[in-house]
Amino acid sequence: MLDWAQNNKKLQGTDTLKRLEGKLPISIRQRAMTTNQFLELCKTGSVQEISAALESVTNVNARNVNCTTALMWAAEECKSEVISILLKAGADVNSVDKDGMTALMMAAGEGMSEVISMLLRAGADINAKDKNGNTALDVALSEGNEAVVKLLKAAMK
Repeated sequence: MLDWAQNNKKLQGTDTLKRLEGKLPISIRQRAMTTNQFLELCKTGSVQEISAALESVTNVNARNVNCTTALMWAAEECKSEVISILLKAGADVNSVDKDGMTALMMAAGEGMSEVISMLLRAGADINAKDKNGNTALDVALSEGNEAVVKLLKAAMK
């Protein structure tokens, strides 16, 4: 089967051929990944695993029951390399969860300036408000992170 697949021009460079050749880690050689598996991988997995998994994920903006996206989880976990991969794959930087929180708000709560800068460059809405009327700046102020407050205020100008 491997010989046939390697000679099939339609399969060259595809995830299917890579799986047959054993070039993908065993943990992601499955045919398809559920939304929850993908979200968990974005929270805890390696950059290599996430990049490979994106080949089998049909919607990079898929949400769990709380309407949380992979980008939000990566922002909350301060995983800048994962955020970069997800943004390149078309992740919506302004998606909101069930509470109206965005990835920018989550990053502001964690105090990660690098992640906040990435999200702002990608077009994150600095004025977005959650269900309680809080912006990313409000979240940063409540956490007492002066560096993030300064960064967000500078981005508002």
